[in-house]
This record gives sequence, structure tokens and C-alpha cells, in this order.
Amino acid sequence: SDPVGRRFSLRSGGRGERGPVALEIAGVVSDSRQDGLDKTPRPEFFRPHSQAPSGSLIYVVRTRNDAAALIPAIRESIWKTSPDIPFYSVTTMDRLVSDSLKARRFNLALLGGFAGLALILALTGVYGVMSFVTKHRTHEIGVRVALGAKATDIAVLVIGHGLKLAMIGTVIGAIAAFALTRLMRALLFGVTAGDPTTFAIVVVLLPAIAMLACYLPARRAMRIDPVVALRYE
Repeated sequence: SDPVGRRFSLRSGGRGERGPVALEIAGVVSDSRQDGLDKTPRPEFFRPHSQAPSGSLIYVVRTRNDAAALIPAIRESIWKTSPDIPFYSVTTMDRLVSDSLKARRFNLALLGGFAGLALILALTGVYGVMSFVTKHRTHEIGVRVALGAKATDIAVLVIGHGLKLAMIGTVIGAIAAFALTRLMRALLFGVTAGDPTTFAIVVVLLPAIAMLACYLPARRAMRIDPVVALRYE
């Protein structure tokens, strides 16, 4: 129902108020996150400063220009009305949001660095495995070439084998990641732990990187001389 115009009472008011205080709802505002962007907005209400004076005030100024450049003008405007009011803790909304996310961004940057390192290790590992497998299949590749296999057939053979291994690893990793992302919920904001877009990008990206890692061994295999390969042991 529409709450505007309805009344409720407080067990005790603010300064100078004793006993229950009856209040009338004059309007409804959007949710505000007082405790941080990662905290669920809590139920709260606002009272005019004239009804419940507090020891400090927070002014929020919206501007289309550089907010920092307006600080002197804002200070002068306030002091023209009340010259005894101290003016302190001035910041922009962007800076305030950035400071509140500083620790979280550091943690995510650290995790991102480890993830990048793991990706490089995976790329190196796939390349090493495919180079090893290709070298030990030199005789087989030579036989295939001698029987009429084309260079593209050899490339498909090598890359296909690498992609098969990569897809198996990707599926296992995606399942494990989906199970472990619940531990990261406290670090996330604006995205769920099981975000389908993120998982879709990873499932596509990892095989693509594996294909890149298989390219050099496949290219080397395409250049194998069948005569030399048939002598290879």
C-alpha cells in the first residue's frame, strides 16, 4: 500500500524529545547503502534536521562540472550562512566509492594475477605435452603422409588431440570452479558467483588458447619429411 500520509511512532525521539514520538510519512526515497556497496540496504527513515538536530551534517552536491573545483565555492556559501561551522572530510562520490572498494579491488587484482599465471602455465603445459606427443608420433605421421595425408589432415590430427584434452580439462575445471565460487561471494558485487556469462567466456576462451598452444606442434608436424619420419624410431 502507499505509505505516504500514514503515521508511526518511535519509542523515544531525538535530542530534547521524551517518550514516544508520532511521525507522519511524507515521502519515499530509493534504497541507500550506508554500510558499503556489498551490504544489503537496511530499513531506515529520515527526519528533517529541524525536528531531530544532530551534531554534524553531510551535504551532497550534484554538479555537471569538475566537483573538486567547486569545493571553495561551496565552502564560502556555507560560511556565509554559518561562519562557525567547521568544513571537513570533503571528497567526491567517485573517490568515496573507490576508497570503499580499495581492499576488494586489491584482492580481486591478486586473484586475477594468479589466474593469469595459471593461464600461462596451462598454455605452456599444453604446448609441452603436444610437442612431446607429436615428437613420439613422428613415425605415425610419416606413414600417414606417405599414404596420402595432406598437411591440413596432419594439423587437424594434432590440434584435435590437443583440443580434446583441453575440453576435458575445461569441463572438469568449470565444475570445480562452480563449486568453489561460493567461497568468493563476499568479494563480488553486481555479479553472481555462478555468473553464466563469465563461465561461457571461460569455456570458449580456454579451448581457443589451447588451440593456439597446439599450433606450433601442428605446424612442425606438417613439415615432417615422410622419408625421414619412416626412419624415425
